[in-house]
Amino acid sequence: WDPSEWKSVHRENSPWYKAYGDGSYIVDAFDMAKAADPDAELYYNDYSICDSGKRDRVVKMINELDLKSHGLTGVGIQAHWSIAWPPISSIQETIDVFHKMGLDVQITELDINCYDNDKSSVTRAYGNFENTLAKRYEEIFKLFRRNKDKITNVTFWGVADDHTWLDTFYGDGEQKKARKNYPFLFDAKHKKKKAYSSVNDF
Repeated sequence: WDPSEWKSVHRENSPWYKAYGDGSYIVDAFDMAKAADPDAELYYNDYSICDSGKRDRVVKMINELDLKSHGLTGVGIQAHWSIAWPPISSIQETIDVFHKMGLDVQITELDINCYDNDKSSVTRAYGNFENTLAKRYEEIFKLFRRNKDKITNVTFWGVADDHTWLDTFYGDGEQKKARKNYPFLFDAKHKKKKAYSSVNDF
């Protein structure tokens, strides 16, 4: 696995990679989508691209496959982030990199993991996270507003804390059922949280 190679962005055990033998199926995917709807806006949407290593590989892939000539409109930055990662500076760098390439930038699948890298199966009460989560959302949306000329859309990966994939993200077996997360602006009873005000009061 060579981190300098853009092909390492893709899961080599995926059926598409196995069928093609390389990552060129990406080109076919864009070509087929464009043929089906010539007016469609097409995006490459991926996770962890605020990590500089992965971001560099995605940039290399876009350039080497010349995806803009195959209909690429922009890049979706999957925002499965946490209360500590990525740093605001890394998000800004990522937005700037793709904007300078002439690509539309969207923030997709936004949710904030309250536990960061704590893989314990022990649930902590929301009160442990309330203020930290609100501050994190505040700094993130301040960044988005500063980049309103570059970001065209922000979408969340859910609405309220009663339904989130993060409840089962860590652990195995019974541990996957044990820990409650609180990633959104509304609590499990669909009531506004402090984070809601952080995003909307400006």
